[in-house]
Amino acid sequence: MYSATNKGNFGIHISTFFPPLTQAVLVDIDRAWLDDLDANKYLALVQQEFNKDVAKGSVPNVPKPNDAK
Repeated sequence: MYSATNKGNFGIHISTFFPPLTQAVLVDIDRAWLDDLDANKYLALVQQEFNKDVAKGSVPNVPKPNDAK
């Protein structure tokens, strides 16, 4: 694993970490499932909360692979 990582071959799965405001709104997915909020509005709300997390510095910096452009 270390060899692959050192060569820039690594991955991240976003479900392992969500910043706090994003996590809070993602927990409310049943609002979309129960038609309390349509999917587009729900996704816009997720984006809005994520943007707040970015502005607060709550989103970790994910390094790009070695060959990323």
